[in-house]
Amino acid sequence: KTQAAGTWHDTLAHLGMKVQLSSDRVLETANGSRRVLLSLDDEALSSLRPSVHTSIGRRFLVNVAPILSEDEWKELHNSMTPLEKDELPKKDGGVKPFSVLAHQSNGIKRLGILRMDVDNLGTLFQHGFGERATLSRMAALSFAISLYFEGWVSQVVEKVNQQRDEDRIYTIYSGGDDLFFVGSWDVMVELAIHIRADLTPYAANHPGIHASAGIALVSSKYPLAQAAQEAAQAEKAAKNLIWWDKEGDTRQKDAISFLDEPLPWQKFGRETDCSRNLDTAHGLLHTLLDAMKKSKDQAATRTFIRTLINFHSQYRSDQKQWQQEHGRLNRSGQEQRFWGPWIWRVAYTFKRTTVAGARDIEGALRRSNYRMMEWLGVAARWADLYRRE
Repeated sequence: KTQAAGTWHDTLAHLGMKVQLSSDRVLETANGSRRVLLSLDDEALSSLRPSVHTSIGRRFLVNVAPILSEDEWKELHNSMTPLEKDELPKKDGGVKPFSVLAHQSNGIKRLGILRMDVDNLGTLFQHGFGERATLSRMAALSFAISLYFEGWVSQVVEKVNQQRDEDRIYTIYSGGDDLFFVGSWDVMVELAIHIRADLTPYAANHPGIHASAGIALVSSKYPLAQAAQEAAQAEKAAKNLIWWDKEGDTRQKDAISFLDEPLPWQKFGRETDCSRNLDTAHGLLHTLLDAMKKSKDQAATRTFIRTLINFHSQYRSDQKQWQQEHGRLNRSGQEQRFWGPWIWRVAYTFKRTTVAGARDIEGALRRSNYRMMEWLGVAARWADLYRRE
């Protein structure tokens, strides 16, 4: 005779445990039995005291849910279409639905799905300590990584939200060595950059500790399970990326895949304040956004951005064909520099355009020996998303 499945309380009871979640500082205990009190915030922890039968501790949770404010509800009620209003909560104070997060995106109205985790963690545990490996050091490393993803990431999220004066980030999970967030697409990209930027100083600038990420853009009605798979595929593309650093050494992982284009963080942007650094897609994006704001001829600016996207597409197509026929390395075993007819077409376009910042971009292209073409397309497509409604 089969029995109906019990609750999680029943399951824990069979294991001799009882778990309660309470806002009270003192939970009930029976017959002086031993117990563990885990505080979910720092304020509550300061008020707890251990005793003979009671141990205390801190349980970190990255439990971020964007709450709809009264002002936001009024603004959305006036700006949304009748169909969109069907998913709008009847009043403020509740958790924002995905449709609201997409609607609040700057530019195109899409959700961003972010998946991210630490690279080569198994290798780090197996060989990272070498002959100095001990159980305590392994445990300390495991705790430090968990502390970052289960504790500090919530501070990064709060910082990103404060910069925009509104909450547009929703936590699915963050713990162990990885995370999965959903939110307005533009915030998700900035959040990924902030997390990667904070990981380096947290790891004491250790060159072997880094993370790769994948971001998928979907509509608010797109199935979340499918979106999670697409973000995971993007993350896998980032982890499979082989690239060369400034010293000419081959590297893998430590990358992000966005708009179906995997790039190393060095070229995508792993500094939170890199708005004028044209050596990264993030910096080039802000240059293009500034051009869009300052331009008196928006049509010319849009045409210029679309032209950059087309140049990058031609570059990638020609590069792929060349690598299929000749490989990625030259006779010296180094990365083969790629040249093509798009070089003089780019020069001709920049010569004729009057778009603000175009001369700076052209100068950066020349200084990089046109290596900047690798991230030029991402930056241009990124900027194009901001102008689309």
